[in-house]
Amino acid sequence: MGEETDEMQKAQAEHNVCCTKGLIKKDDACKKLIAFTEKTPDPFDPDFSGENAWVGGKGGGGGGCAIL
Repeated sequence: MGEETDEMQKAQAEHNVCCTKGLIKKDDACKKLIAFTEKTPDPFDPDFSGENAWVGGKGGGGGGCAIL
């Protein structure tokens, strides 16, 4: 039983090292999200000048989305 426990602990340690690389603290993530939303134009703003991803273009050219 001790050998199985050792193997499980080893696997857990490897998982923790593998799966936590690149994670950032929640405070940093919040700051990045706020910065992104402050500098990115709102696509739902009626005066948004970018392309509408749902209809294929600003002119409503029809995209691949259809409701049946």
